[in-house]
Amino acid sequence: MLSAILGPGLVSIYGAGSSTSTVTGMIVPSSEFFFGVVDQTWNGVPGNVSVGQSVLFQERDVFTRLVYDNTTYTLIGEDKVILIEVTPYSP
Repeated sequence: MLSAILGPGLVSIYGAGSSTSTVTGMIVPSSEFFFGVVDQTWNGVPGNVSVGQSVLFQERDVFTRLVYDNTTYTLIGEDKVILIEVTPYSP
């Protein structure tokens, strides 16, 4: 976990992002979009994004990347999350 309190509206994501989802296996065939897992959210009014969710975001929306304890964290605005993956339901 990133050892920080995030500014208003920011979300930290583990890693620099991947073109393949770890939840559903979706693949984004574009180098402009990435999946990542939410590490933490800002301490304000909760939005739609929660810790542990797999989300899709666009490279141009990355606020910055930080390295802490040999792990890269990507910071983006919560409003820049394009989609939140939902684990497929099996009847």
